[in-house]
Amino acid sequence: SPSAQATSTFLEHPESSASAKMYERLTTLVIILSLVSSILGSPDHPFWSRPELGIFDGVVDALAVFEVLLRFAVCPDRTKFMFDIFNTFDFCAGVPPLALRIYFQFKIPECSMGHDYACLALRGFVPVLRLCRLLRRFQQIH
Repeated sequence: SPSAQATSTFLEHPESSASAKMYERLTTLVIILSLVSSILGSPDHPFWSRPELGIFDGVVDALAVFEVLLRFAVCPDRTKFMFDIFNTFDFCAGVPPLALRIYFQFKIPECSMGHDYACLALRGFVPVLRLCRLLRRFQQIH
């Protein structure tokens, strides 16, 4: 459909319009802010225990899930979509972390309370996956 084609162009080609470029910059800023919050949030730092951080990270994960689902819905070639590494990064940076955050009710789990794997995932792997989401923004990589 024409609206699906327009949405696909908007998401895949930021140079297609001023609003697409602004969307790309805004999502890049959100990803970078989430990385900064991960860096500031160490287990010994009081910033990490703030409930707002868990909610912010949950929103970032939900946006990643929404974007990858939207990309899938408007993609003209679903097979190609499934084998695109950038879509894999987007999926992995959104769905598993969001599931963990929902399980912990958007609170940051304590590493010393038997949630070692969840802490490792949320504090170690999620920031790396978010960093990988930025790769889509660099045209030389495609």
